[in-house]
Amino acid sequence: MADLNKKEVFKLYSNLKKKSLRLFQKGDFEGALKNVSSAARLVYLFNCIYRDDDLEKLLFKISLNTLPPNMPDVQIMTKKYVLIDALGWSYMGLSQQYLRGLISMDVDFLYISEYVEESKSKIYNEVKSSNKGKLCLVPDGDYIEKIKFVYNAIVDFSPSVILSHISPWDVIATTVLYALPDVIKYNINLTDHAFWLGTGCFNYIFEFRECGCAASVEKRGFNSSQLLLNPFYPIIDDNKFLGMPNETKDKTILFSGGNYYKIYGDNLFFLQMMKKNSG
Repeated sequence: MADLNKKEVFKLYSNLKKKSLRLFQKGDFEGALKNVSSAARLVYLFNCIYRDDDLEKLLFKISLNTLPPNMPDVQIMTKKYVLIDALGWSYMGLSQQYLRGLISMDVDFLYISEYVEESKSKIYNEVKSSNKGKLCLVPDGDYIEKIKFVYNAIVDFSPSVILSHISPWDVIATTVLYALPDVIKYNINLTDHAFWLGTGCFNYIFEFRECGCAASVEKRGFNSSQLLLNPFYPIIDDNKFLGMPNETKDKTILFSGGNYYKIYGDNLFFLQMMKKNSG
């Protein structure tokens, strides 16, 4: 994948989009969603574009064909929140930060875990131990099954606000959100530097830095009034510091965060740059 040039990337991307549309027209919504997700994963890797209205329209059409938009008997309540989490295992993402925000607000909320993992048990326990939180674990299934489960859970809860913490290629939450036009929807924008799905269904975006704000206005087409700059701090467990390894004695120590590819990638360019500029 890394050896593809820009022309080849866009050709593959275009083919995935065309296949998605063909499958939708045949009534194969599951297949269409798989290809939409694959297309999003592709452009996420290469930072070619930041939004695609064709994919957004297709998600909207799939939503119309699989879910009833705002069931007539649903009464939207005030001060009830949903947090859809398709990312945050305990040490990644912003799930716990926003979860604790909801708990501190002392509001009724429903936490939906789109992918259930043992590594998220700390988050699940925080929900269960809160006074007004409800835990919703989405069972295994295909995209359509999960979409219907998440939709029904939200409709039964009748929130006024939905917070989404999802991956850039998430077709489950985005399809559901298109079926809930009367609910205020926020995206917790952890992937502020790259492409993500859902630009057509969010009312507001939580940004954590100015870079994301600029990209959302200039590349994604949001108004500045839709952006909420909310810097975050990491969740810190109360673990005793055991000291540095012996090999580090009398040496300069460099700390860096993020995925390993950001540090080791491109022939150790980052480390070489740090060494060159360390004096």
